[in-house]
Amino acid sequence: MILFVENHNGERQFWKINDIEDLSPVFAIYPNTHEIAMNSETLKQACASIAEYLSGHAMSSWVEDNEISKSLRNKAAALAIGLGAMTSSGIDNGTIQKLPHAGVKPAMQATQPEEAKEPSDFGSHPHDGFLWNIKQIESSGGKNTNHKPIASGKFKGMKAMGGWGLLKPTVNELVNRMRLKGDVPPEYAKLPSMSRDQLNEHLQQNPHIELNLARQLAEHVMKRQGGNKQRAAYAWLHGHNLHPADIPAEKLISSQYVNKYKAVDVLNPFNPRKTAALEKTQQPIDDADFKMRVKNWFQRRADYLTEEPTRSSNFQPDPGRMRDSDLDQVKPDSMKSSMEKLTERTKQANKD
Repeated sequence: MILFVENHNGERQFWKINDIEDLSPVFAIYPNTHEIAMNSETLKQACASIAEYLSGHAMSSWVEDNEISKSLRNKAAALAIGLGAMTSSGIDNGTIQKLPHAGVKPAMQATQPEEAKEPSDFGSHPHDGFLWNIKQIESSGGKNTNHKPIASGKFKGMKAMGGWGLLKPTVNELVNRMRLKGDVPPEYAKLPSMSRDQLNEHLQQNPHIELNLARQLAEHVMKRQGGNKQRAAYAWLHGHNLHPADIPAEKLISSQYVNKYKAVDVLNPFNPRKTAALEKTQQPIDDADFKMRVKNWFQRRADYLTEEPTRSSNFQPDPGRMRDSDLDQVKPDSMKSSMEKLTERTKQANKD
């Protein structure tokens, strides 16, 4: 099995767990987790309890076996639906795309209305996983593209477009960036001259253009936020040109948009799920023997930490009890001065 831990900044760690020793980095990083393991009956129960404990301390943690469990899917979907109900761009019941079957490309497996299908190459770009999450939040995976007018701020009264909620000024800026690079394809050069409604209809008829614009914006926010997906999601909503210093940790924690991003990310088919390909490298642990194995492991660890380290040589500054006392004795020949030794060698050479 694999234990995943993701903090509020979106940084994810995972460990392959086949034996109690594999949990040692978790014990070292997160206090109290070793006590949870000692009070568990099996290794699987220990991992599940640790994940539950860490999830209650401003982190997301879960355990995956060969595939994500049905109960975890249901919990994540319920969380996403609950968070979506808080805002106008919420996620309605049944709108989360299902995970694809093994060996099937996510873009081809997802069921959407005909007009909302992504181009066939969706999933080939490094940031398409990020865009999958954003599309779930903005339009329930492309199903609800009738966006409400923005209530306040610089773009008050303006309506977003398409599955990723792009704004007309954002599209204009992206095309202008192409122009500054000296590479504006004809099909993009005409976009700024269109009205908002004309552009919205044009993007619906040309989903490959909408996807390419969304990819460019994803690259921009990801690069500006140092690759942090949750910060990039925050910037997607509040301003793609935000400086990282403008997004303190407390804003991320309290952001409903970021919380929805974390909820749908659990179901993201583009996230790496390596557990299906893992092979069993050790025999399964006997449940009755688990507690004794945990106890023995901790005892060995305690003995190791309290054992006096062995000195590597006799040239340590501290003489110590590990030194060879014979090496500290001054040999008689060493009392002679260099001049005396040279005189003796000269006399011996003359005799020869």
